[in-house]
Amino acid sequence: MPVIIILILSFALPLWANTPIKSITCFDEVTSMMMKLNVTQPWMKVHEGNGFSLIESKEKNDQKFTAWLSTTEGESDLMVQKSGAFIQHSFIKKNDCKMRTLISKGEISKLFTTLDFYKTSKDNSKFVILLWSSQMAISLKQMRDLKGQKFEVPIIYVLDENANIQFAKDFIQKEKLPVSYLRQWSFVGELPATIEHYPSALFVKEGKIVKYIPGFSTPQILEKLIKDHL
Repeated sequence: MPVIIILILSFALPLWANTPIKSITCFDEVTSMMMKLNVTQPWMKVHEGNGFSLIESKEKNDQKFTAWLSTTEGESDLMVQKSGAFIQHSFIKKNDCKMRTLISKGEISKLFTTLDFYKTSKDNSKFVILLWSSQMAISLKQMRDLKGQKFEVPIIYVLDENANIQFAKDFIQKEKLPVSYLRQWSFVGELPATIEHYPSALFVKEGKIVKYIPGFSTPQILEKLIKDHL
């Protein structure tokens, strides 16, 4: 009889109990949201490293959405793409795991989301995110100064979430810069400080933003900052 009970309990375990990662930060809050989502497709490991883990449950059959879960020592981020919307939930340990949500609609490829952050971190252990604005003259000067410059780590250019898109497109076209520079900031995870200035630089190591520096940087200054912080 005890054997039968054990078997019944094992089959009754919810799908998130078999997630292919060692631990989930803010476990209770994250799994509660997973249960509300009713994830029915298995979780697959995308990345497991020293800094973070990333798993994915793909849309299929009765599951009309794709979900991703990233988890670090300090936070977990649950991201869902469905019905033309991209929904990001963040659970930060030092904030008592209170859920913070960001909903974006339209073409997700035009955004730089928390998922993009972790996918970039999967491929690059170190990189820099340069946030720029189409309305700030000093930000545009930095873009011109850095054009064509090579650095020891990848530089990811991301547009201010409140930027004037037409101004940004005109600038990109005039300066012959990549269209990828037009992806707008849409990040829900933890930041070292509130971003209130453009340009700004975020220094990323092993899936964590280790330093935030607002203000203008020449190629020489940026090169030194990379050596100092990464």
